[in-house]
Amino acid sequence: MSASVTRITAADIVASLAHKRGLAISTDPTDILADHLSALCEFEGDDTLRMIADLLREGVLTVEQANHLTLMHVREQS
Repeated sequence: MSASVTRITAADIVASLAHKRGLAISTDPTDILADHLSALCEFEGDDTLRMIADLLREGVLTVEQANHLTLMHVREQS
């Protein structure tokens, strides 16, 4: 018998938290600036990383939780 295991990703966790809180990805000018600065450093963020930042700003996540989710997400993308 073969059991199928569904792995929950950081993106799944972040999307669920954002949905429960009714948050959408911020398009604030400071977020756009952050995207441009990240691109200059040859780092491209994605919606999951942006949402982690939004959840942190809203006080939904602690700094430790945001760091953990960020590292988890980056590792999953590698």
